[in-house]
Amino acid sequence: MTKDSARYFEFDDGTNWQVMKTCLLRVGADAKLLTAEWVEHHYGMIVWKLASMERSMPDKCAGRCLTAERVFLQLKYRYEREINKAHRSAIAKIVEKDDVPHRFLVLCVASIRSYGTEGGMWQRASLRSCVAGFALTHVCRLQLQR
Repeated sequence: MTKDSARYFEFDDGTNWQVMKTCLLRVGADAKLLTAEWVEHHYGMIVWKLASMERSMPDKCAGRCLTAERVFLQLKYRYEREINKAHRSAIAKIVEKDDVPHRFLVLCVASIRSYGTEGGMWQRASLRSCVAGFALTHVCRLQLQR
């Protein structure tokens, strides 16, 4: 599973991102604020993360990480933080100059492109220095530009 294909993942019972959107609306999400694009994006990121956990720790996860219930709970948590409470990600705060650019972050790099989006904001990232072997292991002096 890739981060791009994860948004199309469907559980055995037919649950997918559209079903998750309906469930969020049933528990009180605002239909005007909860867009299909938001749900599809976050559903895909959560599914990709949980599937990665299943693959990397099969002895500990053993089918317990990637469940519809866990995906729903994480979607509900993200909705509460991002939409209801208007919390911004660390990257959004840095890009908007509300936080220092040398803040310590742990990021999961899903792909490296010239242009990307994070929370609906476009930004360019230039890699000034990196250490790489067969996999990207460490990025030094990542500079975010508006």
